[in-house]
Amino acid sequence: FQNGYLLKIDRPKESFFKSNIKNDNSKETVFEILHPRFPKLTNYEKNAIKNFIHLFEENLILSDSMNLSIFEIIDMNSFVDFLIINEFSKNIDAYRLSTYFQISKQKRIIMGPIWDFNFSFGLTNYLQGYSSSGFVYNNKHVPFWWKKLTANVFFKSALMKRWKNLRGSIFNDDAIVYMIDKYIENLNVAQKNNFTYWPLLGAQDVWPNYYIGKSHEEEIEYLKTWINQRTKWLDKQWGY
Repeated sequence: FQNGYLLKIDRPKESFFKSNIKNDNSKETVFEILHPRFPKLTNYEKNAIKNFIHLFEENLILSDSMNLSIFEIIDMNSFVDFLIINEFSKNIDAYRLSTYFQISKQKRIIMGPIWDFNFSFGLTNYLQGYSSSGFVYNNKHVPFWWKKLTANVFFKSALMKRWKNLRGSIFNDDAIVYMIDKYIENLNVAQKNNFTYWPLLGAQDVWPNYYIGKSHEEEIEYLKTWINQRTKWLDKQWGY
């Protein structure tokens, strides 16, 4: 590849191709090439991108839990970080919608940039988004990549090591509360204006919200409590 490429997993909008592999009872994963846009791509490049993704998926689905060769194709650190931020927030759209990744000039898949977290942090009343337990990547609509990778001993080791590092620094309990409190301070005027214009607090039904506080303070308490429970659950899963 002479140039890098940016791809997206989402509902099909423009020119796209599909995965050759799908999960049970789910639709095929759809890939959209975002950059360069299709008119600027030669047929050779289009086919090269499609064949590269198909080859990656075929190698991954056939690999065992001790396989190392798959990490010649992917940037493992970016996959680990992508998984952690989406599982920490329990982003219900993760992996299957608004999911971006790159193919580098060196023919490696790099996850990111991250995007679209409006249905996260215990907000949704579907797909158990409200629950502080459970992995999003176990959703049947999520590409098989993540179940396969988390079953790989080398990937799991890197994941647990990274989680431990984060929990000892920017993701420790005090740091998280401090960050939330700083946002509360910075957004104090904005939140008042927001709920004056949109009086949603205490409403009976706002889709897809699982919880609707009667005050901004109740919403903050829900968020802090949910995050605390979520991190404790992840600690048990990832050995912190």
